[in-house]
Amino acid sequence: MSDQALIYTSLTACLALLGLMYISSRGRSIHFFVASFFALFSLGPVVNYITGASIFAGIRPQYIGRATFGFAVAIAALALSQVLSRARRRRGAVEVRPAAEAAVTKYPLVYLALGVLIVYGLIGVAALAPVFTTGSKIQSLQVSGSSHYVYLLAELAAVSAFFMLRRDRLGYQLWIANACVYVAYCLITFERDFLFVFFSVFLHYQLFSRKHSKPGRLVLAGLASAAVATVLFAQRGDSEVSVAGLLNQGSVLFVDTFVMSLVPVQLAFASGTTYVSALASVAPSWLYDSKHVGLSEWLVGIYAPGSPSGYGFSLTGEAYLNFGYYGIFGAFLVLGLVLGGLSRRFARSDWASYASVYYATIFMYAIRGDSEQVLKSMLYGGLFFVVVTSLRNTDVGEGAGRPPAAEAGLRRLSRLTDGHSLTH
Repeated sequence: MSDQALIYTSLTACLALLGLMYISSRGRSIHFFVASFFALFSLGPVVNYITGASIFAGIRPQYIGRATFGFAVAIAALALSQVLSRARRRRGAVEVRPAAEAAVTKYPLVYLALGVLIVYGLIGVAALAPVFTTGSKIQSLQVSGSSHYVYLLAELAAVSAFFMLRRDRLGYQLWIANACVYVAYCLITFERDFLFVFFSVFLHYQLFSRKHSKPGRLVLAGLASAAVATVLFAQRGDSEVSVAGLLNQGSVLFVDTFVMSLVPVQLAFASGTTYVSALASVAPSWLYDSKHVGLSEWLVGIYAPGSPSGYGFSLTGEAYLNFGYYGIFGAFLVLGLVLGGLSRRFARSDWASYASVYYATIFMYAIRGDSEQVLKSMLYGGLFFVVVTSLRNTDVGEGAGRPPAAEAGLRRLSRLTDGHSLTH
């Protein structure tokens, strides 16, 4: 099969699989929406390539067909994990706690964590304001320092705690205040991290906290997130906002074609060594230095030695680097099964609700990353939860179970999309 035929065949298979995932679940599957994000980041540049639009210069055109086939394998694995998760759900349905449950658990340390994040974010916004109009993302990172990414990861965890706080008046108010500061910080530093976690919160609310979810709202929210990401990317790179820019959001195709040009032609398959190294590097470097060179640094060292900026990596690229197409299928099947297992337990406890939102966020965020990013993020997110929930008290007072402002706010957001539902 020619490379051009492989591109069209694989692209058609991806679209067919996404369509089947949507139809079989009636648009009520978390797997479908995560797979759609993956499709945007991976297939967008492929569409630009076949339509003649501009793509990143580092993409190896002769390997686009093979990379697109790898994307189809990944989506097929997610589709299978959706089927397996639904089969298990029939044997044990999700037990969603009523919104008006009488007892409200309060977490004082969450209040403290949110307060610290609010103060840090405000200081960061004030310090970065002069750089925003005249600088670039690299200059912003120089001003914010090494704590920048620590703050962003902490915010992913803090925002994921929404369902723990939605019926706690003080907790909800602090969550809203922190969310506003977080968005302002991301906008001023040209970061798009907030889009993943807020979409994950809305996704879980629509799929698991409402009796009758409307998939059109989620589709519209996903498209809006992609549009905002395109605008932020254009501002960061001083380029025009366009459909081609929307489709060029991800660097996955660049990473995968680059890896496929090396493996197994010049380099042998890694046979799982990158996953072992990722496990060994989970601990902070000040506690244990594994001397591990991350895949993103490895990529920069080969492709553009001495470059001040990175290109990230990709979960499909790492899987192929280790075991070829079998690795891609196995990695995404495992990731999809974990996604289904956590979402199936959503609302059974505060931990289950937090973990499901947080994992879905990390999954979407790490599509342009690697296993080390997934493992570290999950470990630190778990530690965050353990620490902030170590002190708690339960309020069973009068009015504790009244529907909170958080519920009303999300309902208003849902109603705003009613007239624009893509399924009506």
